[in-house]
Amino acid sequence: RLAPQSAAYNLLYSARIHISLDIAALQRSVQTLVRRYPILTATYTTRNGEPVHQFHADATVPVEVIDASSWDEEHLRYTLYEEGNRPFDLERGPVLRLKVYRRGTRDNILSLTIHHIAADLWSLDLLIDELLALYASELTGISSKLSSPGIPFTEYVRWQNEMLAGPEGEQHWHYWQQELSGEPAVLRLPTDRPRPPVQTYRGDSHNFTISNDLVQRLKTLASSQKVTLYTLLLAAYNVLMFRYTEQEDLLIGTPTLGRNRADMEKVIGYLANPVVVRTNLSDN
Repeated sequence: RLAPQSAAYNLLYSARIHISLDIAALQRSVQTLVRRYPILTATYTTRNGEPVHQFHADATVPVEVIDASSWDEEHLRYTLYEEGNRPFDLERGPVLRLKVYRRGTRDNILSLTIHHIAADLWSLDLLIDELLALYASELTGISSKLSSPGIPFTEYVRWQNEMLAGPEGEQHWHYWQQELSGEPAVLRLPTDRPRPPVQTYRGDSHNFTISNDLVQRLKTLASSQKVTLYTLLLAAYNVLMFRYTEQEDLLIGTPTLGRNRADMEKVIGYLANPVVVRTNLSDN
């Protein structure tokens, strides 16, 4: 609603497939997947000022086939970039798009774009695994023997609401009130430009590779300190932020899976939750 043309909440998966694809079998696999997880058919609107979602059991998610045989790699990458950044209409749906870019008989690019409102990265991995299993089943005629789908996303929401309304929710509320009280307003990084008054997403990414030797040394250090590799790297990141800002009180946002119960492991939906990790570096 705030930014209907934004693609900030799009998830794009793409894979190169070096076999001849049976599009009809792929289409049937997609429809089986959609029937297994009703949230993939949901649309979102407001009713009496409150957000609601509606499920559409008869919804079809088409697999679009595009002839890309004459495209060079640069044009292909640009097209995938454009596809991943094309916004969704959440009121009309669908929240899932599948395309096959045909480069040759045995050279296909499969792209799957889904809105974050229907899936997180954990869900995306599950969906891809099941789609591959269902496609193999369609080709061979042998049952895929997929396990039962996880509890519906609506059940997760119901459990979460009941938990938050009870004593456990009250305990969480008091914890975070105490944990985040008096927090600094902003990280005082010496950036080369002022922060814009409105977030623009005009950022960039920097990728680098850590050698296998360093990875092993980091794992050894983490093990000796009885912490996870994540905790060790978070500590190093905090020290780096302190070096640049000289702030002793640091708040780092990190996504968590939101699946802290075994029966939630296979829930398809947006369970990921960004939480704040606060670190005090004073006298240390």
